[in-house]
Amino acid sequence: MDCVWGPTPNDDVGLDGEIELGKDGAATARLVKVQVRSGTSYIKNPTATSFDFYASSEDLGYWNDANLPVILVVYDPVKGDGNIFSNT
Repeated sequence: MDCVWGPTPNDDVGLDGEIELGKDGAATARLVKVQVRSGTSYIKNPTATSFDFYASSEDLGYWNDANLPVILVVYDPVKGDGNIFSNT
């Protein structure tokens, strides 16, 4: 997909990384920040094909106030499934 993942070194505070978008194998200097939520505690109302995630108002405000788009990745390690959401 011509993208490069860069994790943010931290102690579980703030955003977890960023993706630099590419085009035709070249970097574009276009960035998207990434917040990852992993674990069954984040998975609500699971079905065979989906699940719900409920963000706190504090998290929503933090992501919406970011100066770059934020993608939220919610991952269920038990099933190996995930959903991706974006604030753009």
